[in-house]
Amino acid sequence: MIFERSARQFLGFNRRLLSVALIFLLGFQVFELPIYELSKAQSRSEESHNFFVILVQDELVRDGGFKSKLYRYAEAAQESAQAKALVVPVPKSASVLDIYEGLSQWYQLGYAQDNKTSLTGVVLVGEVPIPVVEKNETLWPSIFPYTDLEDPAYLWDDEVGRFKYQSSGDANPEIWHGVIRSNEKELESQISDLGTYLDENYKVHSGVRKFSKKVLFADLIRQKKRLPGDLFSQYNQWVKYAEDFQYLRFTKHLARQLLRESESLDEGNLYKNLSESDKQSLAVKIAAQSDLLEVEQVRALMDADSTDTMPDVQSKILIDSLIKRYFEAYENW
Repeated sequence: MIFERSARQFLGFNRRLLSVALIFLLGFQVFELPIYELSKAQSRSEESHNFFVILVQDELVRDGGFKSKLYRYAEAAQESAQAKALVVPVPKSASVLDIYEGLSQWYQLGYAQDNKTSLTGVVLVGEVPIPVVEKNETLWPSIFPYTDLEDPAYLWDDEVGRFKYQSSGDANPEIWHGVIRSNEKELESQISDLGTYLDENYKVHSGVRKFSKKVLFADLIRQKKRLPGDLFSQYNQWVKYAEDFQYLRFTKHLARQLLRESESLDEGNLYKNLSESDKQSLAVKIAAQSDLLEVEQVRALMDADSTDTMPDVQSKILIDSLIKRYFEAYENW
């Protein structure tokens, strides 16, 4: 059974300590925002004293229908996780540092600040702010700081207003995480989209919807937008010659064709139009992907005469360096 309590009712004798953690987390007066506690799932969770937090975009739970679906999801999730679930509304304008510090407080001291409970996971529902991290002067969004709470690899830098990598940290997450977001732009559409997902999720938990052991999960729209051009080109080459690869037609003629069609990283020029320096750069890239070919060997194979005399058994090494299957192209994107 789900029940709603005010923060004051929930805190009891520890209300002052927990209010500190919630103020860190939300940046609001703690008593202005209700916290929803779900009943413990099973006796196992009572023994383990584990809990996880569901941070949800506050605008979503103002819709009564969505709120009930989210609570139903939380009950099913705590059953699977064998842990108590706490649902906390968060505004889109919340500080990522406040969220990080709130989660860190809960991880270090427990939700009642008594060291008797343990934060094991966090789920972000809707447009909950996600940190931007920096490493080697490269920036990208990542939920990792929310999960790496002990000897963190990324520390907050007040000057730049984001998390920066420090080599002395231990880059391992202490808690698990989940992110449930919609690609829709309008709030009403987001509520409908996320509500549909929660309905389908419940069908899985209740046994109505069943899957085989292997399930492909992919966000194809966002992956296509973010994939670097050279990887996208190599994937398209795999699609174009998929039949040859399926029937293991690895020949010197296919290798030469792929070489001729290979694009440079930025210019998009066909191989035959590349300058010598661009050909050398391409050879270096191909050799870096192979344990058996040196740069000089790749440059020699780029010559039509060389590929004509190349044994077909060697062509597979070169071909594999020029194409990317779906999982190879998208594994880090």
